[in-house]
Amino acid sequence: MESLMSPFALLTMSVSQRIVRIIDEQRYSFPAYLAIIMGMGIGGLGCIALNKAINDRVLKTCNRNLNQIVYMKTAVGDSYGCISKMVLNGPPAPIKP
Repeated sequence: MESLMSPFALLTMSVSQRIVRIIDEQRYSFPAYLAIIMGMGIGGLGCIALNKAINDRVLKTCNRNLNQIVYMKTAVGDSYGCISKMVLNGPPAPIKP
């Protein structure tokens, strides 16, 4: 009798069963603090990558006629922000007659 599952599904199921078996065997030899440190490292690298993408977007989309790009130091690296010139300099002074 042939299986009703596709070959890809059978392969995926066998791989996932092997992974579960390996995790069960190695559960006590891999300390939890290493998993926490690795998670923090991966999260930190993700934040740095997102900061770089946001910086590129700010530099490309900020209208320099109305806004000014400001530089900020943050925990994940240097960041750029697009701030209105009106906010930085205040409104123009009224002309007195």
